[in-house]
Amino acid sequence: MSPSKGGAALLALALALAGCAGRGTPRRADAGVPGEAFAAVDAHALAAPEEVEGSPEALAGYLCSPWRSETDKARALYRWIADRIDYTLETAPSGRAEPGAGPASVLRSRRAICQGYSDLFVAMARAAGLEAETVAGYAKGLGYEAGDSFAGRRPDHAWNAVKADGAWRLIDCTWGAGAADPDGRYRKRFEPYYFCTPPEEFLLAHYPLDPRWQLVDPPVSLPEFERLPYLKAPFFRFGLALLSHPSSTIESAEPAVTVRVGAPPDVLIEGRLLESGRRLERSLVETHRGRASQEIAVRLPRPGPYTLRLFAAREGDRVGNFRTYEWVADYRVVRQSRAAAPALPERRGS
Repeated sequence: MSPSKGGAALLALALALAGCAGRGTPRRADAGVPGEAFAAVDAHALAAPEEVEGSPEALAGYLCSPWRSETDKARALYRWIADRIDYTLETAPSGRAEPGAGPASVLRSRRAICQGYSDLFVAMARAAGLEAETVAGYAKGLGYEAGDSFAGRRPDHAWNAVKADGAWRLIDCTWGAGAADPDGRYRKRFEPYYFCTPPEEFLLAHYPLDPRWQLVDPPVSLPEFERLPYLKAPFFRFGLALLSHPSSTIESAEPAVTVRVGAPPDVLIEGRLLESGRRLERSLVETHRGRASQEIAVRLPRPGPYTLRLFAAREGDRVGNFRTYEWVADYRVVRQSRAAAPALPERRGS
């Protein structure tokens, strides 16, 4: 296995990666990977006829036979799985596959949780002559909130590593097939970002039990992973950059916090403040646009924990009269109590 050149301080590395994107065009998840123009591969995968879908081996033969590049073969498998397999949301909290839900069973039922997605990819990849592994670990996915700890918890996710054209790559077919919206409802929606994602970005949301599969050197610890910023795939697609607050948790002794995000001129950022999952009044969050950055100013009405949720949209992206915003990041914001200092009577309970 050949690790990528990560830094010992992964927080600084994550900021550097996002900062480069924010000053120009968005970084592509497949940048620098052979066969990055996948239009023909995707079209072939989506056109798979029913008669080749009877077994993982037959399907892999159809999907991969036209392509010489191992990356193209892996992409064909990823694209088909993301399109054809539906996520079984009701069994997701356990993070474990149902008994007997092997690759052949997933192919028949067209339903799975992460283990089923990952094992099906491995079965088809190996049938196509690729080296592939299922990777188990923790993920900042369904049910995760910024600042959560994974200590003492069971692994809750599975994804893949595949060796393609001489290098190990990271793939998440489950997240490629769709995601939960901020309200917790699952949406079937193809996400190309989780195919051959750069390891340093993949590690922002995926922590493998086996540190080899971080593909960074040196690997980071679980507490370091927990402190990494909680950034969603659209954060990178919009070309955003963290210009302040590189940790997932912001602690403030003041009743106001300002987060700075680098953004291209045509991208708009909106913030929402939540307390115990409930959205607070809009007037508590204001966005101030600059030429290459935006400031999200937040007023915290009382001591305690909050979630600052960031959304982004391009100015021209509309459905009817409504601009379409995508969820890009979360912070856990904690306003600290001033209990140690003499409290003014009029501020008690505020």
